[in-house]
Amino acid sequence: MKITHGGQMDYTSAGLQHRPGAPTFKLLILGEENTPANFNLMLARQESFYSPRHHHNFEQFRYAYKGDISLGEGKAWLLREGELAYFPEGAWYGPQNDGEGVREVLVLQFGGPSHHGYLSFRQLRDIQAEMTEKGAGVFGGGKFTPAGEETQPIDGYEALWQFHNSQKLQYPVSRYRHPVLITPEAFEWQTIHPLGDGHAKIRPLGVFSDGSVAANQIRIDCGLVQVTGKKGTQLLFFSKGAAEVDGHKCREQSAIRLDPGEETVVSVGVEGAEILQFVLPDFEK
Repeated sequence: MKITHGGQMDYTSAGLQHRPGAPTFKLLILGEENTPANFNLMLARQESFYSPRHHHNFEQFRYAYKGDISLGEGKAWLLREGELAYFPEGAWYGPQNDGEGVREVLVLQFGGPSHHGYLSFRQLRDIQAEMTEKGAGVFGGGKFTPAGEETQPIDGYEALWQFHNSQKLQYPVSRYRHPVLITPEAFEWQTIHPLGDGHAKIRPLGVFSDGSVAANQIRIDCGLVQVTGKKGTQLLFFSKGAAEVDGHKCREQSAIRLDPGEETVVSVGVEGAEILQFVLPDFEK
């Protein structure tokens, strides 16, 4: 089990150029590079941000932690504070165009069922530096224009991936046509059985991608709750309140990783806690 405390971290630049107005980040928990199961759980802080319409060969969740964020044109693509979105690999979204105002977003990006994996920020920085050193082209407006070629610009991330893998990126067919925008408040709380005399409830927000990906909200008002990593890696994010986990004091912005088979007990006092729970794909199956 791994525990980090976002409240004790500063937002820092990722040092990447493939998106204009790039956010700053708190990298909460990272996966293992060069594996299909690599992931990145992070908080992103943005004051203004633009990204053209694009898609990815990996999957992600975004939780509007503080403020509303745009995922496309029109009110239907506005992810309001407290809402969650699931982005299947291959699904188009954008353009994202958030003007002035500070927003904070919890972002989880991870390798999807295509087994293309996920490139970490460190890997992307190294690829970007190599492309710059070799004069491969120019990043701008979320796109990449190759040097000395009469070709159309391509997506900035796509350019990084193709340079790294020395092949054209063939996007996987999207299992869902669009990202799924989720309104947690529309779900009923369901009672779960904690340890002892505790009181806890869960909102199952969705199971996706052949049942290998899931998202839930857990609310613990008091007492002890046991969390077990039975199916794939689990990631927990404290969105409200405080608790004690394996002897560690966890508060808002704390994050926990549980690997398959690991378990822990969350102990909550009178303050209570709300936790976002993500289950990642199990590539060992």
